[in-house]
Amino acid sequence: MPYPDRARHDRGDAGVSLQARLIAAILCALIAILALGGAATVLHVRERIETEMRSAHIVAEHRIARQIAELPAALDPQEKFRALIRTFDSDRHARLALLGGDGRTVQASHLNQPRDPAPAWFAQLFAPPAQVSVVPLALSGPVSALELTIDPTSHTRDVWTDLGLGLTILALFVCLSLLLVYAIARSALGPLTAVRASLHDIGAGRYDTQIAPSGPPEIQALAASCNDMAARLSAMAAENRRLGALIDRMQEEERAELARDLHDEVGPFLFAIDVDAAGIEAASGGEIAERAGAIRKATAHARQAVRRILANLRPGLLPGLGLRETLEQLCREFAARRPEISFELEIDADTFGEESDATLLLVIREAMLNALRHGHPRRIALAVSAEAGAVRFRVGDDGGGPVGERRQGYGISGMIERVEAAGGTIAIAATAQPAGLVVSGALPLAAARAMPGPGREAQAA
Repeated sequence: MPYPDRARHDRGDAGVSLQARLIAAILCALIAILALGGAATVLHVRERIETEMRSAHIVAEHRIARQIAELPAALDPQEKFRALIRTFDSDRHARLALLGGDGRTVQASHLNQPRDPAPAWFAQLFAPPAQVSVVPLALSGPVSALELTIDPTSHTRDVWTDLGLGLTILALFVCLSLLLVYAIARSALGPLTAVRASLHDIGAGRYDTQIAPSGPPEIQALAASCNDMAARLSAMAAENRRLGALIDRMQEEERAELARDLHDEVGPFLFAIDVDAAGIEAASGGEIAERAGAIRKATAHARQAVRRILANLRPGLLPGLGLRETLEQLCREFAARRPEISFELEIDADTFGEESDATLLLVIREAMLNALRHGHPRRIALAVSAEAGAVRFRVGDDGGGPVGERRQGYGISGMIERVEAAGGTIAIAATAQPAGLVVSGALPLAAARAMPGPGREAQAA
């Protein structure tokens, strides 16, 4: 079975985030409002210019009509009209001129043109042509009529300025609205980052994570749901560990009972058979002695088989020994089989408690077997130490090869499950110098003592 991959991978969100989508949607809406407002304003530009020109024309006509009404009382009517012309000097909208009998301009007012007129393209699109009207005069002399011209240049420039100001204000409103929406969205959706991180931790098996409720009520409810889910999963994990411990204890008890039965029931019978066969062999001769010798050999094989079965049923600590002596014995057995490998052991206590010793022995032995089966080590180093309420262990080898080549075996998965069921941690990593593998972890002493180990009855058998 492969080792579980414990590397943490933070995958980026595919596509566009919810915050970006929300801001983009509101931005599109604001741009649409800006476009519609600009279009509505543009549609009324020409009408506004024409309205302003009509107003200017009416005002100018009233001034002219007032002067004409005063003509009967004037001593010099022509001079009065020349004075009227001078009153139109520097007018921004209207130009007044005196026309002679031949239609030529005798005198005209000066039209005050704006310094920064509207762009030519804007004037061509929206400005109407100049309005010209002629008022005939019933006067004798060189003056025969008044010519009134309403020029659209100033009106067009005023509309252009107002339009630019309005669109600028509308654009500023859009920008401020967008900034406000961004701030609100960031504040409202920011807590989702904590929710995402919490869900990642829960998926990785870290159920103690908690989210501080913040943000809108909906996100606070989501955070509370995540916290509740983490609590429920933590309780389920604890229950699974309890059930796993119970199953292990039941298995150990069954093994102990079977070992006791083999030792107490089958063992004496085999011993009695061997003694009786030895007596028959000694008291007789010939074929009977040969048959008795064969019985003794079969009995010896049966006793060896029983001892082997007992050893398999009691795979834990050697009877009467602690973890240090058992590991030393284990290293000697491996060294006798593989003399080319150097086994090094560092342990700072004889024992860490019966259950703790049993769990640690299972982990260390499986790590050593994994190195011998799937690697080519020249050195295997074991280290066990107690610190800060936990037993830390480390098994390193220089067997070479990538980690993936050793990800096999149900024993390895059982080792990992046993450590996790005890509330411990385990890590498996490759080393570069020297090339090999390191199995390390920690087992809480309190959790380890609660774990079932080889029963005393099984050891006594």
